[in-house]
Amino acid sequence: MVVEQFEGDLAEFIDLFHESTGLDDREAVEKLIAIEVTKGTNYGVIRDGDTVVGMIGLYLDPVPGVRDLDPAQVIDLAVHEDYRGRGFSRLLMDWAVKRARAADQTWIWLYTGSPGYTVDVYKSLGFEVCGINENYWGSDGSRVWLRRQINELPTS
Repeated sequence: MVVEQFEGDLAEFIDLFHESTGLDDREAVEKLIAIEVTKGTNYGVIRDGDTVVGMIGLYLDPVPGVRDLDPAQVIDLAVHEDYRGRGFSRLLMDWAVKRARAADQTWIWLYTGSPGYTVDVYKSLGFEVCGINENYWGSDGSRVWLRRQINELPTS
């Protein structure tokens, strides 16, 4: 399996994205994806035949040459439950890291509202916890910020 730049109809992975966000409202998920695409988020996907079984969103600052003004951010990483445990998360993250490195980014970061297993997955992909916002989502939980250094720090 390979990761390809997504160029199709967003409806192809709306269900996967919906499942991974945990949002109840499918329409809200569709709006979220539309906002991400409008601001320039790129998506990489893994397919099994014509079906998208894994996806990752990567946002890069659109201002070229402004290093780390707005560091590379993973918007979402999702693998269909029937395809987990096959290394697809690593393939997708490698795709994102390669693009962030090419954009001369030092860090790639993300956040998750799912502490525990999800944080462990990101740690296995080279990320470190760099902050926790307790009760970010109200009584429903915390937001965990993670980052990974992908290029050498610039020297002055």
